[in-house]
Amino acid sequence: MKKYILLISFMSCAMNLFAQTITGVTDVCVGSVTTLANDSLGGTWSSASTAIATIGTTGNVTGVSAGTSVITYFYSGGGYITATVTVNPIPAAISGSGSVCQGQNTLYSDVTTGGSWSSSNNLVAMVDAVTGVVTGVSIDTATIYYTLLTGCYRSAGIIINEMPVPITGSANFCVGVTDSLYESGGGTWTTASTGIISLGATAGNITGLAAGTAVVTYTLSTGCATTMAITVNPLPVAGTITASSFVCLGSTTTCASDKCCGVWSSSNSAIATINPTSGVATGVGAGIITINYAVTNYCGTANAISALQVLSVDACNKLSVDKTKLLQTELAIVPNPATDGHFTVTLNSGKEEQATVTITTITGEKVKVFTTATNKKNEVKLDSAAGMYFISAVTESGKYEAKVILE
Repeated sequence: MKKYILLISFMSCAMNLFAQTITGVTDVCVGSVTTLANDSLGGTWSSASTAIATIGTTGNVTGVSAGTSVITYFYSGGGYITATVTVNPIPAAISGSGSVCQGQNTLYSDVTTGGSWSSSNNLVAMVDAVTGVVTGVSIDTATIYYTLLTGCYRSAGIIINEMPVPITGSANFCVGVTDSLYESGGGTWTTASTGIISLGATAGNITGLAAGTAVVTYTLSTGCATTMAITVNPLPVAGTITASSFVCLGSTTTCASDKCCGVWSSSNSAIATINPTSGVATGVGAGIITINYAVTNYCGTANAISALQVLSVDACNKLSVDKTKLLQTELAIVPNPATDGHFTVTLNSGKEEQATVTITTITGEKVKVFTTATNKKNEVKLDSAAGMYFISAVTESGKYEAKVILE
């Protein structure tokens, strides 16, 4: 009877032993570890496919490659129990720059599809869960994760770099003038607008080369950059005045310029007045004045001048030349008025021919005679009194007349 009872007890213990199960998570990612366990002590673990999963003496299963492997626990008293472990693949390596400037974006990507993106710290770097676009929030480091539905993931670090402070200084420059822009230091200045501005040897020194808009970039060693658009303004140009060199007392003459938007003025309103907008000059008293045309813009003021002689009524009546011809400007006299008797005479013509040039006083007295060719600039020096002189050029094609004022 005692022997029978002992046999029943042994069979009961064996049945309880084999009824035990393996516990733990049976899914693991490649390169990760999961732990399996059994309540029975003293047994050993083994993996049917160590190329897929390995298992240590304590039940730690390491995923080696994607697939399944049967894990067996052998009891110390005989018998065993099994469990199937699934090893899931991890995504491919993440592609991305590894850094981004604060407030800017960079793209992280993965060739493995079906995953989603997340950040270890949204206060440092935020990432769009679908697109992988990472935005730098604050200066620090963070980890970006790409996770599959299985929970397997890849990670990549990202550094959020500081942006330069905004560039300071005037956004308006002038052609030919050097001015400075300013930054906090430690970076380099560049521009792609080399036809508009040039960068000097001193940091931030910029010279305007041509009118237009340019962009200046200041870049730190991290690659973080800030830009500033500047405008290079043209220097004012007053152009060339077209006007009669004389007007009769009480009469008017109109002055004009090939440049817009200037203001006309007279050096002596007791001799001649001029409308500041229209350029109409009126002879008030006999004498010679200077007509000024001033054009002003951001870069300053430019002036063009022309001499105007107001003739008395008697002087006008005694002129032997046709006033209509006097107003013609076929002959180019530069400068006019002339200082110290120096000026050039050029007969501009579409026909090459010889010309005889005669310079006379307003009473017809000859001062100088010379021969030249059309379209040739001739240097002239008159040792004569200040006043108005008439110049005529005679060619086979006709006679051309102009006048010059000596100051």
